Amino acid sequence: MNTQTSSQSLSCACSSAFFARSGVLRGGLALAAVLSLGLASGCGRSSAPEQQVAPEGVAHSSAAPAQRAPAVSASPASAADGPARRLADIPFEYSWDLQFPVPVHASWISPATPDVVYFQLRNGKIHAVDTMSGKTKWETRALPRLVEHTPTVARVRLSSERRAEMGVTRTFDTRLYAIAGDFLFCFDAEYGQLIWRHDLGSSGGRGFLPSTSPVFQGSLGSQRIFIGDWAGRIHALTYDEETSTPYWLWQWNLRAVPLANPIAASDGLTYIADIEGRLHCFSTERDRRWTFDTVSRLTAPPLLRGRTAYLGSRANVLHVLNRLSGEEVARVVLPGPVTRQPIAFNNQSDRIFLWTGSGEQLALHSMRSLPDSVEFEDVDQFPLEVQRIQLQWSLPGVDQLVSSTPRHLLVTRQGSSDRILAVNRHTGVVDWHWSINADRAGGEGRMGRGGPVSHLVTYHDATDANRSIFTVDDKGYVVAYRLFGQF
Repeated sequence: MNTQTSSQSLSCACSSAFFARSGVLRGGLALAAVLSLGLASGCGRSSAPEQQVAPEGVAHSSAAPAQRAPAVSASPASAADGPARRLADIPFEYSWDLQFPVPVHASWISPATPDVVYFQLRNGKIHAVDTMSGKTKWETRALPRLVEHTPTVARVRLSSERRAEMGVTRTFDTRLYAIAGDFLFCFDAEYGQLIWRHDLGSSGGRGFLPSTSPVFQGSLGSQRIFIGDWAGRIHALTYDEETSTPYWLWQWNLRAVPLANPIAASDGLTYIADIEGRLHCFSTERDRRWTFDTVSRLTAPPLLRGRTAYLGSRANVLHVLNRLSGEEVARVVLPGPVTRQPIAFNNQSDRIFLWTGSGEQLALHSMRSLPDSVEFEDVDQFPLEVQRIQLQWSLPGVDQLVSSTPRHLLVTRQGSSDRILAVNRHTGVVDWHWSINADRAGGEGRMGRGGPVSHLVTYHDATDANRSIFTVDDKGYVVAYRLFGQF
């Protein structure tokens, strides 16, 4: 059953920073309002904070109490999947199909190139396929091993001197970074040509054990590729364009393994979360700007939006931070641990979506988040930055996001990867569901070939421009379905 919580406020604007500042709020009514909010929502410090149950083996901090979201109880998939629809009854249509020579090992779509879907085949080659036409744009040479961490793509701004040197007029270039075995590969993401590769294990002699994907930061003149390892370090690698030489530039011992991929912001800051619960902010140089300690465990990276970072922990807490200073401006206690990065869409500037729990306890939540500030009587003090957060709806049992439209999130349920659910983004109601295998061989659809779906390409397109579902069977046969009409 879909759990609706449309008007329940989870506003936790009274961060501990409020009590650390001196000064008086303007007017007694404003003071009373803020104190009332603090008492009602559990924000602010208390000598006897509400006790929260932390997951086993996870430390829990009660230094800044927060408001608790209502628990989400799992329900049978059939009870909340909405009416069943055939392909002819839904706004998705067959778009294209493609037969690879061997089965698919991994697939991904990068936010930097949303018009390309990438596949690494079991033979080690990476194929770039146009999402609209299904045409293969290029394929790489076979990598020495299959990738364990999702490769990343970066759009790199070219200087006027570099454009003149290359004889091109385009402003951006694209690079694909992939780790296979002990090697980091850099490919031209426009043509698939290998630009350089670097032996990550050459300096240690015992091999390199990456714990994260490689993430690009900077520009071609001052590029940094951040990689975490299982020894609890973060490495920054660079590439000298003049000598065509990649090399380690610096490293930092975090003293805890970074399992979440680094997140690069457009202003040159990179955010790295470690397993012991600390989020670190680094510049391109060996400079750690700040560290925020959740006193929990972190396995998912933060979502960056403007000056705000949304960081979910395994202690069932969503931390809302000022990403420039590291100051916490709000926190919300959730019904389960956050093990995935929250997501957001460009056309919903006040909304974020996040998953909690695992297995049968998985749930998807829609939360409204609005920035605000509290003025002080003392004009010499800056207003206190806060964030108002409100739970809009929750849907239990949701597993993966496989597409989106301006109206729907297209998701699957745990253990039912062949069933697509159309979740209304505004209400959380499942409007309809569609069994993909009905369009394959043995079904009643038009394809008449292809085996049962073995996996779907899971991706997040913040622009909602892709509007496609990419299905793959165990023989390497890919079928894409695209929204052409209403949404």
